[in-house]
Amino acid sequence: MKIQKVLNNNVAIVLNGLGREQIVTGRGLAFGKRPGDEITEAAVSQTFTLQPSTTAEFTQLLAEIPYSCLQVTGQIIERAKHVGLSLNPTILVTLADHLHTAVQRTQAGETVTNIMLWDTQRFYPREFAVGEAALALVKAKYDVALPPDEAGSSPFTSSTRKPPTPAQTPRKSRS
Repeated sequence: MKIQKVLNNNVAIVLNGLGREQIVTGRGLAFGKRPGDEITEAAVSQTFTLQPSTTAEFTQLLAEIPYSCLQVTGQIIERAKHVGLSLNPTILVTLADHLHTAVQRTQAGETVTNIMLWDTQRFYPREFAVGEAALALVKAKYDVALPPDEAGSSPFTSSTRKPPTPAQTPRKSRS
């Protein structure tokens, strides 16, 4: 894989064998590297292919997110796939950005209330369960206890949501 752009020591944009841009991550994979240098497959821990129209927007955002947050995000994505959730291809960037911001906000003592928490728990139990697992992963990695509301407010849960079926929608009684 040939480096197109180094985002930081752990993240780079490369061209794959088919000539498509991909974002690759791995501990120190881009350290001391420059555009045009090669990266071995062994150095890559995660690979993400984005649509050409989104690559530029996400490049800047990925450069600002710590590698440890990308690692946790990768673990969350794997857990979601394991329970059969189908994910938006941009979930890596949106979830990593959300987690990074949530950790910073919690460390600063700020809280955000999720008014849709009950609905998320009821209508999207698999997504919510993965959100709860995400809270545990963040606690283990950063020793930061994100508030329970975060389990239902991450872009992860919204990336898989479909509107409830009529059978899932609570009926209002007519008085």
